[in-house]
Amino acid sequence: MSNNSTLLTMTTDYLLGTAELVSVVTGLLLNPLTIPHFFHHRKQFTSFLYLLISVTDILILVSCFPTAISMLNRKAAMFLENRIICLLSGFIFNVFSRVSVFLIAMLSVAGTIQLVFPFTVI
Repeated sequence: MSNNSTLLTMTTDYLLGTAELVSVVTGLLLNPLTIPHFFHHRKQFTSFLYLLISVTDILILVSCFPTAISMLNRKAAMFLENRIICLLSGFIFNVFSRVSVFLIAMLSVAGTIQLVFPFTVI
């Protein structure tokens, strides 16, 4: 039973690590492509929010990289052995995931204002 559970755990780790790594790589490749567009239109409030969301997503993805690599290497600490990288990665993930939620809430508020007052410039 323990061999089966170990095999299941390793398979799950590889599956989750692969999914996380694919997400990180895809996000790191595609998020920077949106930055020039939103930077060009940054005087519009919603475009500025989208610019901040893109930058926040990039920081979150960078913070996820060490754990993705760890999951693929049988949960070996690797990058996370370094205390500074471990703490910084956790801090960036926690802070910027909250910042991302706040920015999306701001985007929702801006959209609601646009619906209620259609001719108001935000």
